[in-house]
Formats: sequence, structure tokens, C-alpha cells
Amino acid sequence: MVTIVFTPGVTPITVSSNEIRYSSRNYAKAVVHSKSTGERIMETQRKTILIVDDDEQVLIDLERLLEDQGYGTTTAWSGQEALQLLHTKPFDFVLLDHDLADLTREDLMRQAEQFCKTHWIMLRPQARFRSESSSANSVCKWEHSAILSKLRECLAGPEHVSGAKRKGHVA
Repeated sequence: MVTIVFTPGVTPITVSSNEIRYSSRNYAKAVVHSKSTGERIMETQRKTILIVDDDEQVLIDLERLLEDQGYGTTTAWSGQEALQLLHTKPFDFVLLDHDLADLTREDLMRQAEQFCKTHWIMLRPQARFRSESSSANSVCKWEHSAILSKLRECLAGPEHVSGAKRKGHVA
């Protein structure tokens, strides 16, 4: 028997290895079919994350980290680019840099909330950074284990909003 876990937050399934016809975490949608019956055993959608930061190294590091954990990622260098992406594609989470050059995080969130719902996690520049924006939904951008923990915590909580739920859109 083999236990298969495709993405964080998805309940694992157990099937015999000779029953698995197809599976891959490299795709946004994972599907497993039985070899013998052709029956669909499981289908799941990967959680998608928009990473917004003007530091190239942060984007590279977080994209690699999150893709390795099974999340689908998209990156944006600016607030304006993030708004364009949020307008065209649903995201389950947005990891948002504390300080962008073109838009404040408050302006970006306010504008985005007019057309989409997502779960926002602020990326602080330092572990001990404190300001009026420090909250339970902020983590240090350099503490990868804390970022993964925060994502798992958000996925487990009842307040998690699926990126597929957009204002004015009925799923």
C-alpha cells in the first residue's frame, strides 16, 4: 500500500501501488485513476500563492520553497503587477512584502478586495520588526519554516477563503 499526499491541506489516500495510473504534483490539478477499473480515485487542486516582493532573491527563494512543498506559485515585482494578476487569476494566498515601492500594502489590499477574496500574509523584513501592521498574519520573509507553518495554520482554519471564490463569481 502507498499513501499519496498531493498538496498541503489535502487528506492523504492509501491505495496499492499497482492501482495508480497517473499522479503528479507538477500540475495544478492532480488526478489518480485506478489502472484496473479506470475509476477516478482522487482529484485535487493545488493551492495557489501569489508572492509579491521587489527583492529578486526573496521571490526566487520563496518560489522554490513553496513549489517544493506542492504549492502553485506566481510572482510579482510590484503592487501594480500583483493587481493585474489578482484581476485575471484566483489565488488562495498572497504573500505580500511589507514595503513595496509603488503601492502601500493597504492600498493594494483595498483595491484587490473590490474584485477578489484571498488570504493575505504579510512578509516582514525582520523577525523582530514591530509596527502597526504587525499581526497574527505576518511572518519574517527570511524564516521559511515560519512561512510554511503560517500557510498550514491558515489552511487548517475555518477562516481560509478559497482563491476560486471571487466577488460576483459563483463556483
